[in-house]
Amino acid sequence: MFYILKDGVPVLELDTFKYAEWMDSNRVLARDILIVNEEEIIVSTVFLGIDHGFGRGELILWETMILVELMINISADILAKRKHWLSTNH
Repeated sequence: MFYILKDGVPVLELDTFKYAEWMDSNRVLARDILIVNEEEIIVSTVFLGIDHGFGRGELILWETMILVELMINISADILAKRKHWLSTNH
């Protein structure tokens, strides 16, 4: 199932071509750069447009990634998929 955003709210889009066109021209991205112990950490959130919950339970339409210079000793929480834009804390 495909989703687009209308006024920041996810809306089901049944037409695959309309979804593809919307995603092509409306890439939603938020990025924060943090400095911790002199190391740059990038927190990036994107709108996926496809339910990554795969129809089981609530929609998961956002993905947050945490990127650091050295990807060593990073926990399994490096990738977090979110249900709503507001839950990404951006």
